[in-house]
Amino acid sequence: MSTRSGKLLMEAQHSHWHPLSERMREVAASGVLGDIRHIDAHFDAPVADTGHELRYDHGVGGGALWDLGTYPAHWIRSVLGTDWHVARTTQRRHAGGADIATEAHLVAPGGATARLACAMDADFAATLTVAGTRGQLAITNPMVPL
Repeated sequence: MSTRSGKLLMEAQHSHWHPLSERMREVAASGVLGDIRHIDAHFDAPVADTGHELRYDHGVGGGALWDLGTYPAHWIRSVLGTDWHVARTTQRRHAGGADIATEAHLVAPGGATARLACAMDADFAATLTVAGTRGQLAITNPMVPL
């Protein structure tokens, strides 16, 4: 909330407000999974390189992580509710410099790990798996749950 204008500025990412996001947070916080040990989140979607596609334009911040990767990043942070340390990353890059695919391995302060992956040159796939000491939560297509 801006103190000057009194207005709230936010990104219009629908998954923040979807009831499934709230349910993911509830399940993780309930303790039913035990201590969360690992989260795997990925979002792949075919994005054609038309020569004019902004997601392939490194000069404007394009790339798989910039676009697709924001969703699994949100899912991971929503489940554990903490900041992460990036342990390592790998990327495949377009000739213009933007990443076509990114994979990041993360570590939370309490020791939980996560893998975030996204690719613009793959068939559609979106999954979230949360593994705890007492159970696992697996969601197919957290983007648009049926």
